[in-house]
Amino acid sequence: MTREKVFPIIQDLMNRKNNAFLSGNISQLSQLYTGDSNSKKCLEKESKILSAKQRAFAQRKSKLYGQTTQVFLGPDIRSENIIKFNFTEVVTWRFAESGRLRYERQQINHAITLEYKGKWLIKDDYYRLEPEVATIPRPLEKHSDMHGLNRYHGASVYRNSRYDRKAAVRYAHKWWNSNNPNFRSFSVDCTNYVSQVLYAGGIPMNYTGKINTGWWYSGNGGKDDKWSYSWAVAHSLRWYLASGKGIKVERVKSARELLPGDIICYDWDGDGVWQHNTVVVGYNGDGQPLVNAHTNNSQNRYWDYQDSLAWTEKTQYLFWKILS
Repeated sequence: MTREKVFPIIQDLMNRKNNAFLSGNISQLSQLYTGDSNSKKCLEKESKILSAKQRAFAQRKSKLYGQTTQVFLGPDIRSENIIKFNFTEVVTWRFAESGRLRYERQQINHAITLEYKGKWLIKDDYYRLEPEVATIPRPLEKHSDMHGLNRYHGASVYRNSRYDRKAAVRYAHKWWNSNNPNFRSFSVDCTNYVSQVLYAGGIPMNYTGKINTGWWYSGNGGKDDKWSYSWAVAHSLRWYLASGKGIKVERVKSARELLPGDIICYDWDGDGVWQHNTVVVGYNGDGQPLVNAHTNNSQNRYWDYQDSLAWTEKTQYLFWKILS
């Protein structure tokens, strides 16, 4: 089976997902799956995602005008009746919200398995969404050799100490669905991305050389780079922000009080362990923040994440306004 024949299968999947989102009916998707236990779990996941997004959009009274998807195929592994490959889905939603037209985008990286049963059907479709439990993310194997100046021993203290919100937001949009090669990327990348945004806005690192203190990254994207927990771990950045030791912040009560470049922390199940961070990049027509994030790469996403499977009725938020 050639790549030219694989692509129409993925295109059909994306078209049916888009139609399901627009119609609220996921039944047409089942025709593309093998029907075994793995594929049934995939369909259950799609159904839950659809329900969460429909609920969130209805709650905000958002009117969806369209959904488009771009697909980028990766390399494949083939046997007689099985094909495994990766592909990237970049989906854009366009809708009216609080009297204003806006768009929202997400990038989803799939690892898909097709099985031939008279025709090629989906046996498995794995992709990550927001992590539901706290984790210490591992750096990904891919790394660069040399890109820019090394960031060693707090060289960033020479940066502008006043927070440049426009620069932070520019960086957030530039790298919303990719990784800056001057930094390592992580299996769970949300906090590494937010830390880079803060750094791009001029927040100086607090270099201690100790993994459990300060807020710092040392290196240039190579395999020997080092970093603090607070740079890359959601729970650690939350407590570093609260400490007031390196980044001057004010905790505010409402998301509406935040400005572009400010930070939101998420505790999905309300147990005091924080699993996710995002950065504010703008507002909808009602003055509610829109955010960018990594892991499930998102651009202009509504801040409360009620469209995510990680969200629960116990979800807690922290709103941090940068004062520097």
